[in-house]
Amino acid sequence: MSTRKKPQHFRPGKLKPLVERVAVYAAKNAEHILAMARDGDFGHLHAVIGANDQGYGRKDECYNCGAGMHLNIYTLDVEMCLLLRRMAVEVDRELKNGTPFTQANLVHVMRLETTDAVRHAVTRARYLGLVAQNPKAKHTGYWVITRWGWRLLSGGAVSKHATYWRRQLLERSTEMTTMAEAMNTHLESEKRALARGKVLKNDYRADIAAWNPEEWTGMGGYASEYIDAPTVPELARP
Repeated sequence: MSTRKKPQHFRPGKLKPLVERVAVYAAKNAEHILAMARDGDFGHLHAVIGANDQGYGRKDECYNCGAGMHLNIYTLDVEMCLLLRRMAVEVDRELKNGTPFTQANLVHVMRLETTDAVRHAVTRARYLGLVAQNPKAKHTGYWVITRWGWRLLSGGAVSKHATYWRRQLLERSTEMTTMAEAMNTHLESEKRALARGKVLKNDYRADIAAWNPEEWTGMGGYASEYIDAPTVPELARP
């Protein structure tokens, strides 16, 4: 016995009527359109469409569906660096107690002895691919340091920025940075603030001084799918 499928309904969107209006305009202004195509100048055409079509040309909202078009650009900062170091200290402590690396590299971030700003940097660090959660560990609070994270800890360079739109990775910057650079940038900022007589909310100078890249050289060599397991498709491997 066959069952009747429930009919599906779809939002029509604005693109089809827009194409039709542009086609009508092009038919009436063929020479002008051809001239713009030859010169590569379509600014006037967009201006005409925008003048007669509300919402066309808005940068903050998709003309077709109304979705927000704001980009989120995440840049390596000192809180992410200190989060990695604090996590690495926990991993090292577990290793010295005889815990296998894959298990030792499971760190409950919110239990770390550090500032709230550092603990809550875990989401931004995730977007930069420095930490990840195994799908089986979601919502547990446990995170692992990825190979990118270990590379950064041991003095290596990683992408400085990652650009996301609606939680989807658009690109990782070709511009690279290091933990030393991020820490030095913060130290200079703290120095300027202190010179102005400002009281630092979080003074990271001692934590920064405690970082030694030689301590973590080779840690990323522990090969495991668990270490690399991304939580979202956009977290590509280095």
